This record gives sequence, C-alpha cells and structure tokens, in this order.
Amino acid sequence: MNMVYIAEEVVIERPSKDVFSYVSNLTLDPTWRSEVVRMDVDGPMAVGMNMMEKSLFFKTKRLDTPGVITVHEPGVCFEFTSTEGADLPLTGRREVVKIAKHQTLLKYRLDTEYDGSRLSTYFTQKLYSHWVKGYLKRLKTILEI
Repeated sequence: MNMVYIAEEVVIERPSKDVFSYVSNLTLDPTWRSEVVRMDVDGPMAVGMNMMEKSLFFKTKRLDTPGVITVHEPGVCFEFTSTEGADLPLTGRREVVKIAKHQTLLKYRLDTEYDGSRLSTYFTQKLYSHWVKGYLKRLKTILEI
C-alpha cells in the first residue's frame, strides 16, 4: 500500500467563526464536495461523533465511509478517521486560522492508502489534489456570497 497525502488551503473572506461553523457541520459537505451524496452524523460535532459519508467516486462507484471524530477544538479544527467497514481508509483534518477580522485561512488535509504502483499513486495524489482545490473554490464561493 502507498499513502496519498493531500494538503490544500484557501483564504475565505469571512470571519473564522463562520467558516468553522460551516465546515464542521458535516451534513453540509454535499453542498461543496461534489462527490458526496449524503453525510449522516449521530449528534453534534464532538470527539467520538460517528459519521457516514455516502459518495460516488468518478460519479459511478458508490463508496460508503463510516468514520469518527478523533479531535475537536471548537472554532479551530477537527480530525476524523474512517472506521471498520470503510470502502476507503482515510484520515482528515480541517483547520481554520483567523487572518483578519473578516478573513480566514482554511487548511484541508486528507490522507488515504492506495493499492497501486508508485506511478499510479503519484497520479492519484495529483487527481485528489485537483478535486480538493475544486472543493475549496466552491466552498469559498458559497461562503463569500
């Protein structure tokens, strides 16, 4: 197995409180992450909260990714990891950093394992990075309206 590491950032012209509120409400993920069809959670954002992401990979392959919140610093960041039964093992982190009163840096990290050659892993990482940049651009548009 090879690891794929994705780390992207975007500056959003909104207070950090607003950005964190949006990105930590996982049920809103389908509004800005194009492959996510549905995100179910079993309660408010907190360590131990369970989630189930239902997504379509390349708009054709259904993926179910159960996960759990492993770190939660209100207003700052949260981390998650997939749990048993996930079609795709992954970990992730979303962090907001206040730049100015109405300007926030969002850091988005996603790591996964990929069962392929080093060359195909390289191209998979490039593809995922491209997707994440698209997500963040869409999120920026939504939050700056």
